Order: sequence, then C-alpha cells, then structure tokens
Amino acid sequence: MTTHPEPPDEQVITDPEVARLLSRRQAALHVSSFLDQDRSIAESAARLERPIGQVHHWVHRLVAAGVLRVVEVVPRAGRPIKRYRAVARSFRLPAALVPPEHYEQQMALINREVVDAVASVADMPNQDLTIRLGESGQVSFNRLSDRGVASSLHSLQTSMGGLFLTEEQADELWSELDALRQRWAEAGHDRGTPGTVPYLVQLTMVPRPER
Repeated sequence: MTTHPEPPDEQVITDPEVARLLSRRQAALHVSSFLDQDRSIAESAARLERPIGQVHHWVHRLVAAGVLRVVEVVPRAGRPIKRYRAVARSFRLPAALVPPEHYEQQMALINREVVDAVASVADMPNQDLTIRLGESGQVSFNRLSDRGVASSLHSLQTSMGGLFLTEEQADELWSELDALRQRWAEAGHDRGTPGTVPYLVQLTMVPRPER
C-alpha cells in the first residue's frame, strides 16, 4: 500500500454548507471510517456494516465537499479501486456555523435509540410501573424496578434527578463516572469482533435548573 503524508490533526470548517453537511449524524459516521487510515468504499462499508450503495453516496458527497480525497487509485482488471482518506484527523465546526437545531436533533435521536433499546430488551409493555418516594424525598417513576430482572436483561435505566450535591461532591461523582467511562472505553473491542454485542451506555450528569 502506498504511503502518503499524514493529514493535519484538525481542520476548522469555514464554509457554512460544509458545516451543515458535517453536522449531520450520517455524514459524521461515514467520515469516521476515513479518519485513521485510507480505505476503499468496500472496506468502509464492511467496517461500518452499511450497504455499499449508501457508503458510495456519502463518500461522493464528502469528496465534493472537500472533506475526503482520493489518495490512491489501484489498477485491476475492470474498474480501478479508489482509496479515500479524510483531509484531517478531526474537524471543528465553529459555533456560529453549527445549525441552531443541531443539539436538540442529536439529543432526540440518541434518547430515542436508548428508549427503543430499553423497551425492546426489557419487554417494557409487560413491566409494572412503580411510583415511590426516593431517599431524598423526590418522587420517582420506574418501569423496571426489579433489579434482579434488570440485571438478567442487562437493561438498567435510572434517573437521579433529585440528587442534591455540594460542588465538591459533584466533582467527585463526575470524576468517578468519567473514570468508569474511560476504563470501559479502553476495555471494549472493535466493531465486529466475534462474540461481542453492541451496547448503548448513556451517562449524563449536569446541574438541573430549578423549576
């Protein structure tokens, strides 16, 4: 395989149209396959587990936008194979160029995926709804209150919205959650590793405005 100069670590996007394109989740997904090394469309489709036609569509758009480039054309009998690479290892979209609705749309998609996955794995229609007061005196609604069942299903959805902490306690909890996230991110396997199952893990901690 031909060796090419390594792309820069970051490229700041200045074109509003390119920024709008890259803010789309599917665009970011398809760019990700070319951030670490050059790949053909077929190799990218296998890595992302997406149809070749879909990957070809996005690669064409990303090349036209200047986000991907052809780094090699491999001759063969029939049509040559093009290999692509992102023009940078990462991309930064200035806040002024990020579509105003981007955050809400992305969070809605992520939350929808989590809700759908929990409902499917936990057979939610057949779970009782429990309403009780927590230790802090805040009311809680729990559709999967049996921790034994939750453990056997590997499905646990919990909200600690009534947790009141000092700044020091919040710092400590955040550090513990971040260390847990980092530890399992490093322990995980690559996509498609035999014997692995994809999991959605959502950790969110943020001060809650008083209502």
